[in-house]
Amino acid sequence: MASTSPVGLAQSSASSARMRGRIDAAYAMVSIIGDMVVEGFATVVSESIGILPILGRVGALQIGVVLLIAVVGGRRLWRFGLFSDATPAAVDDPGGAPVAEVAP
Repeated sequence: MASTSPVGLAQSSASSARMRGRIDAAYAMVSIIGDMVVEGFATVVSESIGILPILGRVGALQIGVVLLIAVVGGRRLWRFGLFSDATPAAVDDPGGAPVAEVAP
């Protein structure tokens, strides 16, 4: 079973429905409290320096984070998903006859 999120992974490895419910509730609680803290911080900062300077600084921060990810990811980041190690099931030539097939 594949999980697409840390919560999904935790729920997949939980042993009972009660534990999965607790994990889901804890994640929701942390998300709500985190949002409240960030909103409070944003309110204080916007009242002290204004909205326009905040937008400029947040934009610069986003550009910095993207550049950091690009530097840390390096070549792997730019090539991710472009090439596959999987063998194709069948490759057809322009005439329509199969050139190669993978054994079943």
